[in-house]
Amino acid sequence: GTAFSAASTAFLLAPNPFTGALALGTAAIWAGTEVWDHWDQISAGANKVWDATTDAVGDAWDDAADFGADAVDTALDTAGDVASHVADKLSFWN
Repeated sequence: GTAFSAASTAFLLAPNPFTGALALGTAAIWAGTEVWDHWDQISAGANKVWDATTDAVGDAWDDAADFGADAVDTALDTAGDVASHVADKLSFWN
């Protein structure tokens, strides 16, 4: 953090490619050390997000499958009703 502060101050006082690269490099190193220090919290949060996402996708998939099955059942019932009605009408003429 201190190195980044110094590098960013140097960049503000003397903006050039060297001080810019130095500021970016120290920022990347500082970010990496923060990730290293807090990895347990980051991974626990990521696991919670992953679990919530997979649960939501699973629920959506189940809902879609139920909807599809209901649609097929309704279509088959309707087709059966139409066929029965047509058969009744045809038997009337015999």
